[in-house]
Amino acid sequence: MEAPLQKVFQQSVKPAVIEEWVDYYIFRRLAAFLVPWMARMGHTPNQVSWLGLFFGFVTAWVFWKDHFFAGSVLLLWTVILDCCDGMLARFTGQMSPIGRIVDGTFDALWGTAVWFAIYFSGHFQRTGLDVFWLMSGAGLLMYLRCWTYDAVKTVYLSLCLPGFSEQDIDYHEASVRMKQSWKERKFFEAFIYAIMTGFQYIFGRKDSSPLPLREGVRGRGAKALLDLPMRLWTFVGEGSHWALLIFFGLMTPLWDNALSIAFWLILIPMNLNWLIAFLLWRHRKGQLI
Repeated sequence: MEAPLQKVFQQSVKPAVIEEWVDYYIFRRLAAFLVPWMARMGHTPNQVSWLGLFFGFVTAWVFWKDHFFAGSVLLLWTVILDCCDGMLARFTGQMSPIGRIVDGTFDALWGTAVWFAIYFSGHFQRTGLDVFWLMSGAGLLMYLRCWTYDAVKTVYLSLCLPGFSEQDIDYHEASVRMKQSWKERKFFEAFIYAIMTGFQYIFGRKDSSPLPLREGVRGRGAKALLDLPMRLWTFVGEGSHWALLIFFGLMTPLWDNALSIAFWLILIPMNLNWLIAFLLWRHRKGQLI
């Protein structure tokens, strides 16, 4: 990677320890080619999020039409665009809590559409393979893993990298902003903050006050304990799931049931990794309190 492009990449990604492996080494490096152009054109991160939502729905439509190879190519493009909005925000200094919520909400919308489109394409029914329960379990657990991963990232940043600016707002602040936006008749904004309020209530912390840690363990001490479980968590984010769907989706012209392998990998090995990461994270975080 050329020096200017490497600089763009380093300025626009999150700390490597919380970046998903497949995002950090593949998707975000491809996105780094687009980010400077988007910045020069004056595009905002939210505009890129809307563009990603559009291409996500187009991808779902192509899968629904049973064009799995073309759908997988479009899914790759959509995932790259999904990386671009956050990278553009960091590269241009336009980071905001609502932007992160918009990004996550749109990801869930087009991602769910893709999963439904794959099932209702009739592809698996035609091949005689009933994948309803397999796909349902893989899809639901995918989002559960991704949402808990986001919550863990926030805790890790607050304990180990408190200077990093991209921090989530807590449940209380999201609730206040939701009510204020509603009063000001900013209904879309209120809807986005309502989603964040629910997310923080279920998966995140209720407030952003410092955790009651033992003296001397914050910073380097916390980092030494939490880096390993954090790196294990990075294998259960959205990028890892989409990489499996893209890879096996591209193989469907050669093997009709190739994509079912992706569902099994999402359902079993990734859940085992999630369980190990969760237990190790809980054990080591407990040593800090």
